[in-house]
Amino acid sequence: MSNLTQSHDEANHYIAGARKPRIPNSIAVLWERLIAVDVPDEELSRLGRLFNSLMAVGILLTVLLSISFFSGGALGRVAHPIDLYGGLFPISMFAFGSACIIFSKRGYIQQAITAYSVAIFIALFVAVTIFDGITSPGWLLFVWAIGFAGILLEPVFAIWGTLAVILYYGVLAGFQISGLYTPILDLSREGQEFLFIAFGLTVAVLSTGLLTYINMVSLRDALSRARQLRYELETQSQTLEQRIVQRTTESQQLARGFELIAELVTQTTSIVDFDEMLQTVTCFISENFEFPYVGLSFVDAQRKWIVLDTTSVNGEPLVFDVRIQRRIGEEGIVGLVAEQAMPYNASDTLSDLHYIALELGIDVQSEIALPLLEQGVVTGVLDVRSDRRNAFSDQDRVMLQSLVETLSIIIENSRRYQEIRQTLERLSQYEQQESASRWRQLLLKHGGHIGYLYDRVRISSYETATEEDVSFTAAEIYGVHVYEREDGTHMLLAPIKSRGQAVGRLTFESDTPWSDEDVVMVDAVVSQLALALDNARLLDETRRSALLEQTAGEITGRIRAEVDIESVLQRALTELGKALDAEEGQARLTLAHLQEE
Repeated sequence: MSNLTQSHDEANHYIAGARKPRIPNSIAVLWERLIAVDVPDEELSRLGRLFNSLMAVGILLTVLLSISFFSGGALGRVAHPIDLYGGLFPISMFAFGSACIIFSKRGYIQQAITAYSVAIFIALFVAVTIFDGITSPGWLLFVWAIGFAGILLEPVFAIWGTLAVILYYGVLAGFQISGLYTPILDLSREGQEFLFIAFGLTVAVLSTGLLTYINMVSLRDALSRARQLRYELETQSQTLEQRIVQRTTESQQLARGFELIAELVTQTTSIVDFDEMLQTVTCFISENFEFPYVGLSFVDAQRKWIVLDTTSVNGEPLVFDVRIQRRIGEEGIVGLVAEQAMPYNASDTLSDLHYIALELGIDVQSEIALPLLEQGVVTGVLDVRSDRRNAFSDQDRVMLQSLVETLSIIIENSRRYQEIRQTLERLSQYEQQESASRWRQLLLKHGGHIGYLYDRVRISSYETATEEDVSFTAAEIYGVHVYEREDGTHMLLAPIKSRGQAVGRLTFESDTPWSDEDVVMVDAVVSQLALALDNARLLDETRRSALLEQTAGEITGRIRAEVDIESVLQRALTELGKALDAEEGQARLTLAHLQEE
């Protein structure tokens, strides 16, 4: 981090040094307007600003060249009209340089640089060819052209430009020595000396001085921006690494939270009792999610109160001596959440107006409550409290929201299971009662009991056989039971059950003890015997019902065959009396049964 700070300080230092004004503000403003380039690319903008700066120096160079020729003519060092032609020649480059600045400010920076580089070389080749050939002072001006090309195009162009100048000088010297070429305008010795000095000073000041200064300022500005960019990249990289670590930690915590939620679902699935399930939920959340207090409250039937049902402190159940309830929408954070159906986070309970304390044995500093929804309706509230301020982060709220959604499903499923279980119990009771009633009716038709006795020879009914008393009834036996009587006889009793109710029993006796295999065999047979007896009873009832319907149909058919009232009554009385095996029967129609209007 110290290296990062040092780089930042160095970047700011270079930026300040590169941009610190060296000239008065008014001139600086004009200069900025002259060289400014409006392009989105930062490097291209720097190149355009450098080009415009060099163009301004180049324009100044053409002015100084013209002044040199005119001054030489005024001092008599440059003959007339050479001073006039020489003074007017740079004017063409003055106009071309101004046009290049205009094109550059419009965004055509690379095109303007290329055009000016080519034009300056061509103009200087033409100038040395016209003015004095191989001894022309114009050869000094190639320093400007070569430096310009090397700075604004590519460094290799400085080498290529130098080779081009040397090659052209060699060709021109060969032509001039052989007499094939003669300069159009010859300068006198005094003119050459004067212009060499003037051009040398101009090139030294502008090309070597200003050109180097402008280029170095531009490079320092680029370097400072690069360092600033490096600092920003390092800062962003470090920040990104910290965020990655933070996000990774949060993701791991969320993944662990979802694993715990899945584990909670697994644990509660096997719990049948609803209250036990709720207590398991609160203890599990408090212990595994490390919340000091967890409470579950539910809305009453009238939807006026929300009642605290189950609580846990530090993973252990907590039972209050009194029933704690809050009026919905008026009392406590839990009551507020029950009304608004929105989570509520009290980051500081000391300053929260809705907070109501409970005797929990912990110093509660923050509280969050989330609604339990069933089909969009609030059925309860999950209340979580902590002994730290601002204890619930955004990640905790996301995890708790997933938790209450899961809890809503768990509680709804548990309630549905309890309702189905109660319904099945009622149906089972109805079936037992119905089965008992059917067996009672059946046994009443047989004098109250049906019984048979087996003595290894034959089977006889209880009317002819003697049944020995036992010390307990079949209703008291819940399975196959063996015991030994006082006379040493070994007894085996097995209850005969129908729909869970004992309707009879099987009793066997032997001189030897009954083995476990005997008990298992009898138990298996008796369980199938009960099913067979039920099936037989149902079949008997079905046959009796069919017989009754058949008899009723036959009687009705005979009655309908009669055509007068007396015959119908006589036929009905006769047929029903026979079917019911009645001793006597009567049928009559009387006026006393009719109501007067």
